[in-house]
Amino acid sequence: MSLNQYAQSLLNYRIWTNAYGVARTALALGLLLTLVFNNTDTLFRPGLLNDVSITKATITQISLYKLVSLETARWISVAVLLFVISGYFPRYTGILHWWVAFSFNASGVVVDGGDQINAIATLLLIPISLADKRRNHWQIEQEYSSSSFLRINAVCAYFFLRLQMSVLYFHAAVGKFKVTEWLDGTALYYWFSDPSIGMPPWLFDLMYYPLTNAYFITILTWGVMIFEVSLAFALVMNLKMRRRFLWPAIFFHFMIIVSHGLVSFFFGMLGGLIIYLYPLQEPMRFPRWAWPFSAKASEQPRDAEGSVGDGIPASA
Repeated sequence: MSLNQYAQSLLNYRIWTNAYGVARTALALGLLLTLVFNNTDTLFRPGLLNDVSITKATITQISLYKLVSLETARWISVAVLLFVISGYFPRYTGILHWWVAFSFNASGVVVDGGDQINAIATLLLIPISLADKRRNHWQIEQEYSSSSFLRINAVCAYFFLRLQMSVLYFHAAVGKFKVTEWLDGTALYYWFSDPSIGMPPWLFDLMYYPLTNAYFITILTWGVMIFEVSLAFALVMNLKMRRRFLWPAIFFHFMIIVSHGLVSFFFGMLGGLIIYLYPLQEPMRFPRWAWPFSAKASEQPRDAEGSVGDGIPASA
């Protein structure tokens, strides 16, 4: 395949549907809940602006929390995230979304894996948003930039984000194989029974007997590792097989909320999973009463000049 043919194959990808909008919304919602339901003293270390560990890295100098007061930055972030969720003008909110996510990840003291995923995912979504010509990311009809450069960059960023999700699951699975408790099938019991990050007492009491059954806990522990390995290799699966993993993966991360209370982590992974496993060329259909843009669907995607575009190859 020549370079021109390869470039044309990239231009045939059409990923600007409301499915990508749902992914952006999930990423924004996770951070929004963190910022709204926690106060500044909880989220940030006192004396942050003078903290040597924060000022040491040059990149953190662009953190919003370094430029204005912590409380002001928190509410600016909330406003930006609400605007991202509204879906309006994704071409311009993509960079702002990353800036807010990066700033919290760089400056917050109570960040978790979901915040790190959020910062990376929103960065890789910037090229996709820059090529998005729609007024609102909830629109099903596709309108994208006529610039081949922007569209190729967007598709490359889409592939890199999917690769990032695959590596994330592979690393999570392989790391467990080096831990004795994961290999002997008891790790989940220790995680669930931990008094600080484990199950709430009422749930642990309810699940006590199955969790203390050697067969059940071993199957459950090894099931987690096998499932994470499978998710890692979803990158190379065909579309039909890949999308079968979406709902089980969402349920898997929802159960982490139930067991450990990691709400922001769930939404970070939800956004990543939609991009990783869901075919973005296929719009998500919502009832007309649920969202007004669902009534504005077009069966064929259109570019900025209004010409009908080719769909993404089903095997991709």
